[in-house]
Amino acid sequence: MILILLAWLNVLSNLIEYFEQLESYQNAKSKECQKISKTLEVPFKTPEFATDGIATIWQAMKDKANQMSNFHAEEANQIKAGPIAELTRLRGDLKGHLKDLDKEGVQGSKKVGKWMDKFVSPLPPVLFARS
Repeated sequence: MILILLAWLNVLSNLIEYFEQLESYQNAKSKECQKISKTLEVPFKTPEFATDGIATIWQAMKDKANQMSNFHAEEANQIKAGPIAELTRLRGDLKGHLKDLDKEGVQGSKKVGKWMDKFVSPLPPVLFARS
């Protein structure tokens, strides 16, 4: 029982690491898009040029880079508030159960077994039969 819980603890830690790296990637991409946006200076802002000319194209490229930056920043925030927060909470709960098992020893193991029987349905006997 404890080995299964430890295995799940490792699985959760691995998933948390994955999503943290994904969040970091989204943050980095957001910063890079922001840099791109800042490098574009809208040319020909003087009134002599047509309003629908190259200045409009430049402004649209700058706006698109800003939009992409905001999109990636929002993605990073959603990853942090969603999967990372939930997986971290689950990992904390699992660590708490492991501590309880260590404190209570065999009695705790029996309690967890009864708790598992209550919430986890056993496999059908057909799966255990051999042909």
